[in-house]
Amino acid sequence: TDATVSIDEIGLNLDADNGTYAISGLPFGQNFTLSFSKDGDDINGVSTLDLILISQHILGISPLDNPYLRIAADANNSQSITTLDLIQLQKLILNLDVELPDQDSWRLIPANHTFINPENPWAEPLPEVLMVDDLPAQAVQLPDMIAVKIGDINGSALP
Repeated sequence: TDATVSIDEIGLNLDADNGTYAISGLPFGQNFTLSFSKDGDDINGVSTLDLILISQHILGISPLDNPYLRIAADANNSQSITTLDLIQLQKLILNLDVELPDQDSWRLIPANHTFINPENPWAEPLPEVLMVDDLPAQAVQLPDMIAVKIGDINGSALP
């Protein structure tokens, strides 16, 4: 059977020596879906420079050259980069909006993920979950993650 539990029902403990987390209290032998997310200050790292970089991409002057930058530019979570993303980020900068619509401010993607089409990182669903079948008694190895701050094309966000 599949199980859903809240983090409040179980324990999440940080091992400061090696930077890993241990989750306690999950019953062995069940299937779990672990999802990775981070939300926070949506304006963090978003500036007019980001608007310029997205504009240059849309106009074909200087395309965003990797899938992580393209994901960061998708401020309205439409799986494309358009002027609507520029409008959404302008609203954040001008304090007309305080959060991004329909997504967390960070996307977490396993570092070992290979994009089948780097120019269209949405060609397949982003691997933001980890399926754990028949939870073993020993530890489950979680992947290293790459954090992508939505709207921050120039890499100025504070982690």
